[in-house]
Amino acid sequence: MRIPHVLALACLVAGLAIVQSPVTAGATSSTDRYVDPTGTDAGACDVLAAPCRTINYAVAHATAGDTVHVAAGTYPEMVVVDRSLTFVGANVGRSAGVGPASRLPESVVKGFRSPANKPGWPYPDADQEYSATIDGFTIDPQGDTTLLSASTYHLVSLFGGPDVKVQNNIFDGGPFDPACGYTCTTMTDSALNIQSGTFTVSGNLFTDFRTPIDISQHSAAHPVVSGTLSSNRFTHITNRAIWLYDDAAPGSWPGVTVADNSFDAAGWVNPDWGPAAVVITTGGNHLTGNTVTNFSSGVFAQVCDGSSPGTSPNVYSGNHFLANRSGIQYYQVAASGCPNVHAVISNNDFVGNTAFGVRWNGADGFTPPNDLDATCNWWGNSAGAGSPGADKVTANVRTKPWNIASGGPCDGGATGYLRVTTSPALPSQITVDGTAADSWGLTWLTVGVGSHEVCFRDVPGYTTPACQTAAVTAGATSTVTGSFVARGFLRVTTSPAVASQISVDGVPRNDWGVWTDLQVGSHEVCFGAVADFLPPSCQTVNLTAGATTNVTGTFTPSPGAPALAGVGFLRATTSPAVPSQISIDGTIADTWGLDWLEIAPGTHQVCFTAVEGYTGPACQAVQVTAGEIATVTGSFVQRGFLKVQISPALAGTITIGGVPVNDWGNYTDRPPGTYHVCFGEVPGVTAPACQDPVVTAGNTTTITGTYT
Repeated sequence: MRIPHVLALACLVAGLAIVQSPVTAGATSSTDRYVDPTGTDAGACDVLAAPCRTINYAVAHATAGDTVHVAAGTYPEMVVVDRSLTFVGANVGRSAGVGPASRLPESVVKGFRSPANKPGWPYPDADQEYSATIDGFTIDPQGDTTLLSASTYHLVSLFGGPDVKVQNNIFDGGPFDPACGYTCTTMTDSALNIQSGTFTVSGNLFTDFRTPIDISQHSAAHPVVSGTLSSNRFTHITNRAIWLYDDAAPGSWPGVTVADNSFDAAGWVNPDWGPAAVVITTGGNHLTGNTVTNFSSGVFAQVCDGSSPGTSPNVYSGNHFLANRSGIQYYQVAASGCPNVHAVISNNDFVGNTAFGVRWNGADGFTPPNDLDATCNWWGNSAGAGSPGADKVTANVRTKPWNIASGGPCDGGATGYLRVTTSPALPSQITVDGTAADSWGLTWLTVGVGSHEVCFRDVPGYTTPACQTAAVTAGATSTVTGSFVARGFLRVTTSPAVASQISVDGVPRNDWGVWTDLQVGSHEVCFGAVADFLPPSCQTVNLTAGATTNVTGTFTPSPGAPALAGVGFLRATTSPAVPSQISIDGTIADTWGLDWLEIAPGTHQVCFTAVEGYTGPACQAVQVTAGEIATVTGSFVQRGFLKVQISPALAGTITIGGVPVNDWGNYTDRPPGTYHVCFGEVPGVTAPACQDPVVTAGNTTTITGTYT
């Protein structure tokens, strides 16, 4: 929905200055006046048993401070409110709004209006500044066609005063025209207008109107002091339900509270026009606890057209915007030159709004002067705005962090810092939540709050630490240390070179020889039978960290000595030949390959450790048959290296394919291909554009993101 320039807006609520006049003094004592359709317009209407017949007759005989009691019935009157009075209908105290009460037969009137005495001005002027209460009526034009035209204005029109209450009434505009939009006159235009003072509008039902409520301040000398619109219901609305409008001097508008109302525009069908629940052209208002459904815009806030002098932010909290086109729409009239627009949009639900949850919109080519703060809201998906099934927002609307459920907590998209080190410092590739991040360590990577799994790639000569879960909290640093334990190297040879099954600690490792790294400490090395040789005795060796221990098994010729019986042979190779440590059934066997290892028949699982610069193969299950050779090839695919630098050195978050990989810089091996690399915002500088480097096997690709 679009509201035109303020000159066009004046067609809806005029904006002329009002001359100040003193508030009418209240009477020193009050009198009850009584009205009933069966009564007679005679006397003072102050006897319950002798009521008057018309309300205006009772008003004419009342003094300021009196209460006019109106019995159930239909009164074809536009009641004149020209003094401070309380009007009590048959349903006084019985809400017709949110959570309506059971109601009695109604007191039906056409409306209540203070006189418009200023020439050319159709609204009450400051000479009608009175307190007034209207409670428990049905306000209905009763088929009076003169009340359908937009030019006749509001059924209840009050200037305002120290204490105005409009509550527990049914406002029914009459026949509903679902195609009635901005300018039509086929249904009643407006229900209620208040211009100043302190007022409460609560517990009412507004149905079948184009524009039910206008709160319009026109004079800084007679400002709105305090206003609340609460617990009202709005249905069958075709233009706007509420307009908060100030054309007085800047700073005189205190803001109006719109709380706990229900707005439902189901039924409108105008293809060229869409209604709004609340139109705002000023600042300092607070909308809270409202439910808004089936509108074109739940809130339409028009800015930068001279009609919104207020500089205080409008606050939207605890509202439910459901199944509208847009939940909240800010419309900028001027294409540029607009001052900052103030808004606080938090702890609302935006669900099922078909275009946007929050929208920055405007004239062609407009430039938003600032971002709208829409953090800590629920967008219909715990992954936040724009995720599958969630409401979207336009550019220049900030949503991070967001509520991960209706009502919070506001953890979605909140970030902390993940610091990862290797101890000792090693070129282990670190993965976060299963995605390669960087090698050696992570320098305060900015990540979302919550739990993250950190894993480390194998490094030859070390025992790899287990994966760890890091709990990241907003704004805090979570530290993970990958503690690698240095191993020793065991080299076993046979002399002469024979196909003996070499076992370490009772587990077959390889034939012919072994050269691999194992945990430090004591190990027993034994040699299997070889035809025509006597094997040597087992030997106990002690491995020390980082050192190589050599063991030689010397075989003695013995013609006729038997070979190892009842085994098959397992041949494992790496392609290309790389120093991957091979394990069988979860136990380390050897590095580089297996030379026809004699092993018991059956199914065995063969796995390969990672090697820097390569993508490793998956584990393979192999069937070994007695007396036969089973062959396994571990195919490694060469990678390239991608080096990302930041200039000057700054804590910009580097993302690859949308996933944060490190701050400050990034240097690790990745599969060949094209990568989309972006650089995060850093306060005080402009982030560089994203880049799309190509990584090729065996080469290093270097890019630099330059901040300005």
